[in-house]
Amino acid sequence: MIEEHVFVTDEQLKDYFELNRQQAMRDKRFMDYLCGYIAHIYTDRVWTFNVYPPYETPPDGRKIHPRCHEAGIPYSTGGRRKQLAR
Repeated sequence: MIEEHVFVTDEQLKDYFELNRQQAMRDKRFMDYLCGYIAHIYTDRVWTFNVYPPYETPPDGRKIHPRCHEAGIPYSTGGRRKQLAR
């Protein structure tokens, strides 16, 4: 069982694909769903750990969204984005 607030690993994503491979090979729409789901989870994990953190805290030390900061709108993020998994 996947723990709440913990991202799945590449190996778990591969296992999920293999578990659903036969249905995906028979049904193109399901293949689209399966690939999209895996891509979404993978992208969210990479974004959370590799892309977002450098932009999370502006030079003044306040936790605000970068776009809001550029526009002068204070918007607290409450710290690092929570990890989500399904």
